[in-house]
Amino acid sequence: MEMTFKEMKIAQVLILCSIVFYCNFVWGQENQQTPSLNILWESYLGYSVSENKLFQSPHLFNHFHLQSPRINYAQIDWKKEYRDWTVQLGIHDGDYVRRNYSDQPTWAQSISVAQLQYSPQQLEQLKITAGIFPSHIGFESAWIQNNITLTRSLLAENSPYYESGFHAQFSGKNNRWTIGALALTGWQQASVVSPIRKLSWGWSSNLAVKDNIQISYNGFFGYQNTTGTVKRSYHNFYSNFQKGKWKSILGFDFGQAFINQKSIHWYSPVVIIGKQINESWSSAFRIESMMDPNQFILLDEHQKTIQKSTLGLTVEFKTKHQFMFRLEGKKAFEKIENTGNEKNTLILLSISKATSF
Repeated sequence: MEMTFKEMKIAQVLILCSIVFYCNFVWGQENQQTPSLNILWESYLGYSVSENKLFQSPHLFNHFHLQSPRINYAQIDWKKEYRDWTVQLGIHDGDYVRRNYSDQPTWAQSISVAQLQYSPQQLEQLKITAGIFPSHIGFESAWIQNNITLTRSLLAENSPYYESGFHAQFSGKNNRWTIGALALTGWQQASVVSPIRKLSWGWSSNLAVKDNIQISYNGFFGYQNTTGTVKRSYHNFYSNFQKGKWKSILGFDFGQAFINQKSIHWYSPVVIIGKQINESWSSAFRIESMMDPNQFILLDEHQKTIQKSTLGLTVEFKTKHQFMFRLEGKKAFEKIENTGNEKNTLILLSISKATSF
């Protein structure tokens, strides 16, 4: 007898709670490090001003449904350290999860993170991670409060948010630089797809040029999954600059896929400028574009979008109890093959909260 979706969610929560209880029981007497439990949630309401749309573009995964209140992301995350080891487990749900994990096995769709990390006390600069963990590519994450704009950039929406495999990372003195190498099960995969024919590879690097300037280069070379059908490479460059109340991010991504001995490519520049007005208020402006002449990323069954650009302004208010309210207005411009251009204006309101125990 097959389980319903609700029954499956309840079973996954019970399994996670059982693992957490077991780890606390086994490690509780030997380790003085208190385990941490984080609960995150983000709700949103969006409207399309230019057209009476119910959904955003199909190549977007966050804040997809419009004209009704929704939950974009919710997560329960548990983490504990034991000597040289750290274990982290998390489950999640929401519109983003159901869209971005739709091609993953049922058991993996609700797992946000399931990783084991080893960092020897004699060499704390070395970290070796195995399991399912956040992607090493990009400057934006699935959790809104880690980003300075409400919506994610086009390059973030269309590059991995998560991955599985092994990640070895080494940091230099005072963490001024960090390099890493990854062996992965594919491009945004939470599981191993059979038959196993190919592995994928990744690399990461970060350099603090000054205390307020950082540059990063991360990449991927491999396949969609371990069956090894379509080969692709991806290069992600970005820099962070902060001075006083101002912060800026400059990014550029270049992707390439090899299909039937033919090479196709896409690329996306982005500029984000943010300002912390005071303890409660901040704002951020973003301008970006994605060029995809072969419609490999900007997929839409109704039209052939070969370029998309957006202008967006986010205003943020954070309360004393750490509730975050964000309002964003965004203008999108799409270049459609053989039919000209299309425009759309979006207004989104987001409310989020992170609680730690």
